[in-house]
Amino acid sequence: MAKTKFITYQPTEKKVFGETKWVATLHLDGNMSLKSICDVVANNTTGQPNEVLGLIRAYLHQIKFHVLNGDPVNIAGLGTFYPRVTTKMVASIDDVTVENCVKNITIGFRPDKAVRDLVKDSGLKEFKKAKNAANPQ
Repeated sequence: MAKTKFITYQPTEKKVFGETKWVATLHLDGNMSLKSICDVVANNTTGQPNEVLGLIRAYLHQIKFHVLNGDPVNIAGLGTFYPRVTTKMVASIDDVTVENCVKNITIGFRPDKAVRDLVKDSGLKEFKKAKNAANPQ
């Protein structure tokens, strides 16, 4: 029998138009380190951990370089990293300037459809409250 996979959540307070509301947000316990991932890749290939780490760092550098130069970067089987701009509306066409409209510039990520389908089919459908989530009451 397969072990049930859980997504943990925690209650989080949000202010909406001055009113307090509560929402369930994901509770993430930690991250996989780049070194840990490189060790796993090295164990499944002929590369040494430091060689894999060097290659992945160079790969990440290239992704950042191209996205920061305005180019979307598609990694087949994973998704696309792209420059993302958050803007606000203005009253007239004459007011459309970078200074008036651009609120934030960041990097966005759009997963491939195959990845989205894998997440849907992953068995991560059960939710439980995180053990160390703050109890606001």
